[in-house]
Amino acid sequence: MIDTDKYEGHLASGADERLPWCWSKWMLKNAETTEQYEATSELLHDAPLLLAEVKRLQMYEQEHKELRDIIADFSPKDSEEDNDTYQEWLDSVSQGYMGSVYEYVMMKQEEMIE
Repeated sequence: MIDTDKYEGHLASGADERLPWCWSKWMLKNAETTEQYEATSELLHDAPLLLAEVKRLQMYEQEHKELRDIIADFSPKDSEEDNDTYQEWLDSVSQGYMGSVYEYVMMKQEEMIE
């Protein structure tokens, strides 16, 4: 997992801003093609957006970790509650539900939260 804390306080360039002269100078010196220069420029410009997406996905993963762990260990033989959930899932499948046990448990969990 990427440690995003090390990026706190970074400088973000806005959509209308040019890259700082030192980055442009470095890229001009090191880019082998115009396409490589432009791609590097876009990557540097979009870095804050990429960082925001990584953070969002890490938060989503953390929020769902507990439920994933429960479902990974799911066995109807483990407890009466698991057996009841399994039976509910079987009933819903017989009525046309096409999802897995995992999806069923996720759906039930979301209904309890709302």
